[in-house]
Amino acid sequence: MPNERVQFNLTERFAAPLPEFYRRRIVFWKDEDREFEQDIDELRLDGVKIIKLTGTNNFAVKKLLLHDDLDSNYLIYCPITYTDDQEDWLQDIEYYSEVFRADFISMQMDELNITPSAAMRKTVKLYAKFLENKERRQKLRKIGRDYQTPLQLHIDIMAVLAGLSEGSAQDVIIAVLAAGLDKETNSVLQNIRKFGSIEAFWQLVRKYTGYIEEEDKPLGSFAAHVLLTALSQTMNPSVLKGLERFVSETNKAYCYSIVHEWRSRENNDDLYELCRTVENELQLPTRFDKFEPETLVTGDIFPCINESILKQLYGEITERVVKVDLIMKVCSNRRTAGWYEHFSNYFDCLFFIGKMETFYREHSGGFHIVEPKEIWKLYTSDLYRMDAYYRRFHFAFGNSLKNSNDILEDGLKHSTEFVEALYQNWFLRELTVCWT
Repeated sequence: MPNERVQFNLTERFAAPLPEFYRRRIVFWKDEDREFEQDIDELRLDGVKIIKLTGTNNFAVKKLLLHDDLDSNYLIYCPITYTDDQEDWLQDIEYYSEVFRADFISMQMDELNITPSAAMRKTVKLYAKFLENKERRQKLRKIGRDYQTPLQLHIDIMAVLAGLSEGSAQDVIIAVLAAGLDKETNSVLQNIRKFGSIEAFWQLVRKYTGYIEEEDKPLGSFAAHVLLTALSQTMNPSVLKGLERFVSETNKAYCYSIVHEWRSRENNDDLYELCRTVENELQLPTRFDKFEPETLVTGDIFPCINESILKQLYGEITERVVKVDLIMKVCSNRRTAGWYEHFSNYFDCLFFIGKMETFYREHSGGFHIVEPKEIWKLYTSDLYRMDAYYRRFHFAFGNSLKNSNDILEDGLKHSTEFVEALYQNWFLRELTVCWT
């Protein structure tokens, strides 16, 4: 007997309600590999006439369906492959009839809600090894999507192989980069290579990020491409001069969205380490140190941008050069920039140095008041701010020492000399005279 599932599916197909304006149902059973050629003679379907195409009876079948019998249901078994549509005499009938396939791929396509088109069949064949595993099929089916184009099927299969419950091309790319920069030990990349299509993955990468894979390229090149292309979205081009090979002009926005999405996740440690690896490999800290903070402030992809900005501003403060407007602009900008949480104490210190310097400029002439009530009123309405800024500076400074940054620690410590001089040698001295 024919495959039970085939018998059941065909029975269901002919038992289903007819489309509007149809008087009967004609189903073409496509079986180019002739897997069921021996079973067709044993197939029994109530109320359905079965015809087997031989390649020489096409005209007779066409005459039967269009002239001799216009009422009966028909199952037309077609094991023939046509290289030219003009050779298929029944093609016009197929256009208003239904197509049925019973091979493994077709049944998988039906199970996974994949449109039975030639392009989709070709894509499904590509993932035969993936579909052999029941658990992987269930995970793909659980995503619950109807597949009409190969692209979405490619993406969802890669998402399953990456261990994602669902996803986009962006999620797949993040999963691959998060799994490490060694191609041989990157579990996600190896899963795609073993059970999916590594060629399809790199085509996907090229489509969305502009990166072109070559066999001898390390995975770090892909990471650098994504991060530097993302940085180029907001950074002055002069900063990246000489690194153009890592930048795709047409994919800036997409690469930036990858980094932004990844960084916004609760666990972004993998991205932080990836950024650190790339910036060290390409010696980006040395590059960024050559540019003014005003130029760097628009970039937020690499942590070392924050370090370069802070290092330069602390260095100027040590030399008693305090650019208040720039400090306020930088602190405001970096609060919403990438990796701020790793440098928040250092920016807080910088912010309160700026506030103390602003206060000094407002009161550089001193406090020449002798009336006790007036001194008290002035302190409670205005002068107390200097004490508050000083204490908040030291609170942030103390926090920075708990998890210090080797690059910034010395600069910040030297800046405390400016803070102490401003607070003790000017503010306390001037105010003490008034209180006395």
